Amino acid sequence: MLVIPILKNIFKIKAVWLLLIFSIYPLLIFIAELTKSNFITFEATNGHKIAYIELLLAIHDTQLQFMLPIIIIGFVFSLQYFDEINTGRLILFKDLNRKKIFDSKLISLMLIYVIYISNLMISSYIVFKFYAVRKGLGTNTLLYTDTLYNKQLILQLLSSLGTEVLLIFIALLLSTKFNTGITIIGVIVSAMLFRASTLLGKIQYLLPSGHYSISNQNEFNFSILIIICLIFGYATIIYLISLKIFKQTQF
Repeated sequence: MLVIPILKNIFKIKAVWLLLIFSIYPLLIFIAELTKSNFITFEATNGHKIAYIELLLAIHDTQLQFMLPIIIIGFVFSLQYFDEINTGRLILFKDLNRKKIFDSKLISLMLIYVIYISNLMISSYIVFKFYAVRKGLGTNTLLYTDTLYNKQLILQLLSSLGTEVLLIFIALLLSTKFNTGITIIGVIVSAMLFRASTLLGKIQYLLPSGHYSISNQNEFNFSILIIICLIFGYATIIYLISLKIFKQTQF
């Protein structure tokens, strides 16, 4: 089983720990409160109390805008694929099935992403429960009483996570062929294009982010199916292309 040794090796990369530290950045609001600083703030708009799901969505979207997590992920992917190919370290695995090597690296890196998202969800809930609710800014519930609004938020969160997953797979594709700099630039440009897609009319419907707005509850199941299919479809295509490139690479 290659996943465990690869995962141990990934945890030796300082950038991975930076990513995991960044996943708990919402907790900085407690430091800001103790030091009476305003470098990070949380305010209600017109007396609106926020539910956990909307707070989580806001925090995750903020991180996507920072792009730092995606840049770090692109960097780590490049280290695991391009750098190991370029430096000849993968020759140590020459007797192993290339698909097994490729998949083990991908699974290990995706586990890092799962840990990152889990940390973000937990730290966001801590902020929600012990800051927002305590300050009278939160509803003390995971969802709102408005079912339609809840479903819109769920779709928006799913599309936001889906966009991040697609950026990770783009990093995978680029890292099998190009160096770290090009991989990171490619991921940043892709993220900017994804964000700009909402301004491009019908083109936005080709991406997960184009399907979170619904006018009635009956549209929810269809929209969630479309978002999942788009994520899975694009990820599968990118995976197969990346695997083909990896198999053809000379170690």
